[in-house]
Amino acid sequence: MKELLTKGSYKKARQKKLESKMADIAHQSSLREQEATEAERESIDCKMAEYMEQFIGEEFSGEISSVTSFGLFVELENLVEGLVHVSSMVDDYYIFDEEKYALIGERTRKTFRIGDEVRVRVVKASKKEKQVDFELLTMEE
Repeated sequence: MKELLTKGSYKKARQKKLESKMADIAHQSSLREQEATEAERESIDCKMAEYMEQFIGEEFSGEISSVTSFGLFVELENLVEGLVHVSSMVDDYYIFDEEKYALIGERTRKTFRIGDEVRVRVVKASKKEKQVDFELLTMEE
């Protein structure tokens, strides 16, 4: 681009040479963008965990942002996201329903879905692990 902008054009041989490198250049650029995105996510996760260290033991309202077989991801109003691990949900045995993206209590049939409002307590915030762990308190009505 620099060459084209400064000279206005280039010879056919030069154009063919550059065109032959385009796929590799695009691939390399895409890889670098993916690496930068991952580094950005990791730095944000680290800073969120560092911020939440001061709130261990405190309660917050949040919204379930994702449901997996291993737990619920809850996003707080301050945009911090943490995990309520299924092993900490001791009132029932919860089964992941992949079609409904829900955790459903085997005995109580209590269901947790994306978008549900919940109340959580911060139980762990690890800058090293770049994660925040919550404990589920109650579902808000």
